[in-house]
Amino acid sequence: MKLHIGGKVPHPDWHILDAEARPEVDFVGSAGDLSFLPNNSVSDIYASHVLEHFHYAMGAELFHVLAEWRRVLQPGGCLYLAVPDLDTLCRLYIQPQRTVAEKHFLMSIIFGGQKTLLDVHRSGFSWTTIVA
Repeated sequence: MKLHIGGKVPHPDWHILDAEARPEVDFVGSAGDLSFLPNNSVSDIYASHVLEHFHYAMGAELFHVLAEWRRVLQPGGCLYLAVPDLDTLCRLYIQPQRTVAEKHFLMSIIFGGQKTLLDVHRSGFSWTTIVA
């Protein structure tokens, strides 16, 4: 099985897990609780803009999410990740020519859109921290 965590667009080769029920979602639940899946049962995990929604410190939530993904991922399986690049976003934010509107937009990428309780970022990543 291929698992798309947080997916919005259905694809015949992928099952979608999301925190909110929608017609295209196969599994409703937390990306940090894949207890409904057996060990080594997923060949690929795709998670775009998911990891930043977990606490990096409180309760070691981020560590537990990654451990859960590793548990279900088959040996030799692939994890495809996309997260906001905090180094780049900070460089863009501090540019003096940025307007207030542009800075607010950049803040929404850094901290989440904050339109719902699920739309809040709790971790930040850069190339050096994501591969560490």
